[in-house]
Amino acid sequence: MLRTLLSPVLLLAALALTVATASADLILLKDGRRFEGTILKETASEVLFETRFGELKFARSEISRLERGLTPSQEFDQRWKDCKSAKDYFVLGQWAAKKQLRADMRRAMKKVVSFEPDHAGANKALGLVPYNGRWVKPEERERLKAKDHSEDMRQRGLVQHEGEWVTLAEKKHLDAGEVYFEGRWLKPGDLERARGLEQLDGEWVVAGRAASIQNARAVLEAGGAGGEIAVGTSVLAAGPFDQDFLQEIVDGLERGGEWVARLMRPEEGKTPAPVHAARVSALHEFYVFGQDSEPYLRSVDSLVGLTDTVPPGWGEAVKKTHGFYFSEPRAVSSARCMGRPEAHLAGHSFHHRGHILINQHLYDGRLLPPWFDEGFACLFEFRVHQCNQVMCVAGLTTVGTESRTNAKSKEVYVFNQKEFRAGAWKGNLRSGLLAEDKALVDFDRLAQKRFGELGPADVAMSMAIVAWIEQHGEGSLRRFQESLKGSAPRAPQRVQNKTGTRQARYDVAFQEAVGMGWRAADKELRAWFLATGQ
Repeated sequence: MLRTLLSPVLLLAALALTVATASADLILLKDGRRFEGTILKETASEVLFETRFGELKFARSEISRLERGLTPSQEFDQRWKDCKSAKDYFVLGQWAAKKQLRADMRRAMKKVVSFEPDHAGANKALGLVPYNGRWVKPEERERLKAKDHSEDMRQRGLVQHEGEWVTLAEKKHLDAGEVYFEGRWLKPGDLERARGLEQLDGEWVVAGRAASIQNARAVLEAGGAGGEIAVGTSVLAAGPFDQDFLQEIVDGLERGGEWVARLMRPEEGKTPAPVHAARVSALHEFYVFGQDSEPYLRSVDSLVGLTDTVPPGWGEAVKKTHGFYFSEPRAVSSARCMGRPEAHLAGHSFHHRGHILINQHLYDGRLLPPWFDEGFACLFEFRVHQCNQVMCVAGLTTVGTESRTNAKSKEVYVFNQKEFRAGAWKGNLRSGLLAEDKALVDFDRLAQKRFGELGPADVAMSMAIVAWIEQHGEGSLRRFQESLKGSAPRAPQRVQNKTGTRQARYDVAFQEAVGMGWRAADKELRAWFLATGQ
């Protein structure tokens, strides 16, 4: 009877399967079952047989036939004796590899290269790689390659510097700490400056940015009251105030700048217009001074000296005002309280940046019409903080009167300056558009006004025109500005006095921006403003 050392479960599995093992011994039982494995021990009455499931014992009476086979190693040895050529040994080596007889595989492949030293298959099987007509180990090839490369470099007259091959002349510069940049060797410091950087507080920063910060420090020193500087991505604010106040101004200036950047984004594929070299990477500088006007007055001359775009005597004139700005060759704004609340300094700065940004676009020395320049700046301030604390007008006078001698007088338009400052320009304008006395002039009369002739109602109307053009889609306001800039009269003139020329100019500008002439635009924008509840 069959006796086993296996558990009953494994025994059943062993009896149901034909087992393949490393050897080729075979036992056939009289009941038809067969087992492959290795004969471990034989006696006259039984056979001890090893399978993958363990050792099995079979009685001699159960066995029909017992065959002894060769192990893979034995088969290799047998086949080795039959090999006569490199091809025979290569085939045997491939067979040994499949049987996972690594040592035998290498033995066969070495025999191959003894016949054919350049046999690619055998050499690769041995882990060798070709190099200059030889088969070598990979690490040996890398060593030989490095050696040959070094020899080649030396023959070319090169030497090593920090792992790189350079000429003797280059090494001399490199040992001195110099760097090659745009065709010349530069010492540390000169290299950064050649890249447009400047040292500020021990760090290298973009030159224009550093110049703006250094200038702000000089202005505060000239003012004599000291102060702080808050710096943003494209602007700085400086003055005798704490950082929180100045940072609020910077944040508002940046928000407004993002709005203008979207409006004036160039058409896709169009090269941006060139700008003055002094403006590249420079920050827009905004100076604010408190109720003490002396720091403002002491700083005017140094700031005005930064531009050549203002007429003689302009610096003395602005000493009598609330503030001033110029946009070229760099952007500078300065404002003082002069009896106003300090909070108005933020609005003044926002207003000035509106002027600066719309004038900087395609600047060529010519000036924008007063209504558009002022309307854009006021809309900029409103977009930033929803109020209008500043207007560049000759006098904040009302339009219309509150009563007439005739008791049956028509409804008249009275401009409420207080509401305007609080951000209610839309309500004021709506009242003016509905008033029976036609207080708001038509567009052509507005286009003839100079800065000293603009009133608050004119400014509100100008803001509405800018907003109406903007809502016609991306690029509309940019096209309008570019058209006006391209047809502007020579500075310092802002207004085209010849009626035909002026009206033709605005016909072109409105056509390019909104697809209609100025008369149709004037009519439609008023209807739009009333219909949309703006």
